[in-house]
Amino acid sequence: MTEKEIIAQFTGFRMTPEEKKRMNGTVSGGHKKGRKGRKGKKGKGGKDWRSAGVIGPVQNQGGCGSCTLFATAGLVESYWARNGNGIKPLSPQQMLDCALDYDVCQSGSAFEPVFNYVRDKGLTSWDEYPYQTRKNRCDRDREGRTVARIKEWRSVAGNGDEGALQLAVQDNGPSTIAIHVSDSWASYKQGIFDGPCDGDMNHAVLVVGYGYNKASDMKYWIVKNSWGSGWGDDGFIYMRKDAGNKCHVADHCVQLYKLLFMWKCRDEASNSKATLLKYLDDKQNLEKVFKEFKYEFSKSYESSEVDRQKEQIFRDNMLRVYGHNLKALNGKYSYTLRVGVDADLTHDEFRKTHIHCQFVLNRPISYSKSNSASADSHTDDKSWSFDWRDQGVIGPVQHQVQFYILHIYIGKCCR
Repeated sequence: MTEKEIIAQFTGFRMTPEEKKRMNGTVSGGHKKGRKGRKGKKGKGGKDWRSAGVIGPVQNQGGCGSCTLFATAGLVESYWARNGNGIKPLSPQQMLDCALDYDVCQSGSAFEPVFNYVRDKGLTSWDEYPYQTRKNRCDRDREGRTVARIKEWRSVAGNGDEGALQLAVQDNGPSTIAIHVSDSWASYKQGIFDGPCDGDMNHAVLVVGYGYNKASDMKYWIVKNSWGSGWGDDGFIYMRKDAGNKCHVADHCVQLYKLLFMWKCRDEASNSKATLLKYLDDKQNLEKVFKEFKYEFSKSYESSEVDRQKEQIFRDNMLRVYGHNLKALNGKYSYTLRVGVDADLTHDEFRKTHIHCQFVLNRPISYSKSNSASADSHTDDKSWSFDWRDQGVIGPVQHQVQFYILHIYIGKCCR
């Protein structure tokens, strides 16, 4: 097999039109986009998440264009481990069989549909749903044996900003990236890769750190590939860093966030809230998570005393949301909660800030029997629904910055 044939068979990243728009600054609803303008320092320090014991083993995608699935599984594995669960390899085969309705082995895949699937369905373990290098019928029973689930995923860096990618990897952990793989990759063994790679992005990998080699005076990215441990430097490649965005390394990157967006699922579910409580009772841990929350939602307070009060409110809300979601996973609730922009408000503060609507009825509302019968005719049909969003007549969701009392009068026009 030639090097070109190896590249054609063992890569598989394909960008959707929505992702291309997002790289140009357009955001769609499947994820959150990282903030612009947050610059990392391009110094000569280093960070290697392998030394923290949170990077899973190198796997081999074989002759299947499933690199995006392996990079996604590797990213979720690392955050699962950082959340105190140890290394647990997750299942690319589950995504291959169940996430998309076409054969990823033949066509490749983009980040967006895969990460959205993991957000909605979660992942089971590699042992539960082992890799087979081909697409099969989705096994719904094994798909439902969830080990890890993400709350949200986010694009970071972009526009070739290697400083922003460094800051993201430094502060928040490994990052899944899309790069261009050239023929030279097929023969890479060791050293800092500085070969030609100027084409379109065609491969997904996991950045697990960065460093500096004094002898060569080169900075580098530490990248986990999915071509087995016999390829490269035990399955890893060291790519030239801060050299003009080599191979598009900082053009399309995805991260998760440790506690705000990571769920512990069914494994030891009864102990999970206690684990989070123990974590947040450590002052440094709480300060770190609260600092991330403030950055995420651009929060600032008038004094250090108010900051401390808000930190405790945030802690209580984290525990409330987390406890509810664990019960939802076990079937007690049919909906989940999230840690959002108002997680630093008490219940009373939220009501005073957001709920100021008064509904004033000038006359009773009545419905004709024909309308009532029409609605009731679908009561037993669980598949029936109607959504005006599908008709393209619903505007975008807005955020009320100032709050007014809203009076709604129902007059003669309503029958």
